[in-house]
Amino acid sequence: EQMTDFSCTLAIIGDGSVGKSTIITAFRTEGFVPVYKQTIGCDFYEKLLIIKNNIRISLRVWDIGGQSIHSKNLRSYVESTDAV
Repeated sequence: EQMTDFSCTLAIIGDGSVGKSTIITAFRTEGFVPVYKQTIGCDFYEKLLIIKNNIRISLRVWDIGGQSIHSKNLRSYVESTDAV
Protein backbone atom coordinates (compact mmCIF):
# COMPACT_ATOMS: atom_id res chain seq x y z
CA GLU A 1 0.00 0.00 0.00
CA GLN A 2 1.26 3.47 -0.87
CA MET A 3 1.88 6.00 1.86
CA THR A 4 -0.47 8.98 1.96
CA ASP A 5 -0.22 12.33 3.68
CA PHE A 6 -3.96 12.75 4.20
CA SER A 7 -7.20 10.84 3.77
CA CYS A 8 -10.74 12.02 3.21
CA THR A 9 -13.94 9.97 3.24
CA LEU A 10 -16.88 11.35 1.28
CA ALA A 11 -20.46 10.04 1.10
CA ILE A 12 -22.43 10.87 -2.04
CA ILE A 13 -26.18 10.76 -1.38
CA GLY A 14 -29.26 11.83 -3.29
CA ASP A 15 -32.37 10.60 -5.03
CA GLY A 16 -32.18 7.63 -7.38
CA SER A 17 -31.21 8.08 -11.04
CA VAL A 18 -29.73 11.56 -10.62
CA GLY A 19 -26.15 10.66 -11.61
CA LYS A 20 -24.26 10.00 -8.36
CA SER A 21 -22.56 6.84 -9.63
CA THR A 22 -21.93 8.41 -13.05
CA ILE A 23 -20.05 11.33 -11.49
CA ILE A 24 -18.01 8.97 -9.29
CA THR A 25 -17.18 6.71 -12.27
CA ALA A 26 -16.11 9.70 -14.38
CA PHE A 27 -13.84 10.88 -11.57
CA ARG A 28 -12.36 7.42 -10.91
CA THR A 29 -11.69 6.54 -14.53
CA GLU A 30 -11.32 10.08 -15.88
CA GLY A 31 -13.97 9.29 -18.46
CA PHE A 32 -17.69 8.92 -18.97
CA VAL A 33 -19.58 5.64 -19.39
CA PRO A 34 -23.14 6.26 -20.67
CA VAL A 35 -24.61 3.08 -19.13
CA TYR A 36 -27.04 3.22 -16.20
CA LYS A 37 -26.65 0.64 -13.46
CA GLN A 38 -28.66 1.19 -10.28
CA THR A 39 -26.66 1.16 -7.04
CA ILE A 40 -28.23 -1.24 -4.57
CA GLY A 41 -27.33 -0.31 -1.00
CA CYS A 42 -23.87 1.20 -1.03
CA ASP A 43 -20.67 0.94 -3.11
CA PHE A 44 -17.19 1.99 -1.97
CA TYR A 45 -14.35 3.39 -4.07
CA GLU A 46 -10.88 4.72 -3.32
CA LYS A 47 -8.57 6.87 -5.40
CA LEU A 48 -5.10 8.23 -4.70
CA LEU A 49 -4.78 11.90 -5.57
CA ILE A 50 -1.43 13.64 -5.91
CA ILE A 51 -1.69 17.41 -5.65
CA LYS A 52 0.63 20.40 -5.42
CA ASN A 53 4.02 19.75 -3.78
CA ASN A 54 3.54 15.98 -4.25
CA ILE A 55 0.98 15.74 -1.42
CA ARG A 56 -0.75 12.34 -1.55
CA ILE A 57 -4.40 12.11 -0.52
CA SER A 58 -6.42 8.93 -0.22
CA LEU A 59 -9.98 9.84 -1.26
CA ARG A 60 -12.55 7.28 -0.14
CA VAL A 61 -16.03 7.61 -1.59
CA TRP A 62 -19.24 5.96 -0.41
CA ASP A 63 -21.83 5.81 -3.20
CA ILE A 64 -25.17 5.54 -1.39
CA GLY A 65 -27.99 4.16 -3.54
CA GLY A 66 -31.01 6.45 -3.96
CA GLN A 67 -33.39 4.04 -2.27
CA SER A 68 -31.10 4.00 0.79
CA ILE A 69 -31.38 7.71 1.63
CA HIS A 70 -34.60 7.04 3.51
CA SER A 71 -33.24 3.88 5.12
CA LYS A 72 -32.60 3.42 8.83
CA ASN A 73 -29.06 2.38 7.79
CA LEU A 74 -28.19 5.78 6.29
CA ARG A 75 -26.69 7.00 9.55
CA SER A 76 -24.32 4.03 9.70
CA TYR A 77 -23.17 4.79 6.15
CA VAL A 78 -22.36 8.45 6.79
CA GLU A 79 -21.42 8.77 10.46
CA SER A 80 -17.74 8.00 9.85
CA THR A 81 -17.34 10.19 6.75
CA ASP A 82 -15.62 13.57 6.59
CA ALA A 83 -18.13 15.07 4.16
CA VAL A 84 -21.57 14.32 2.72
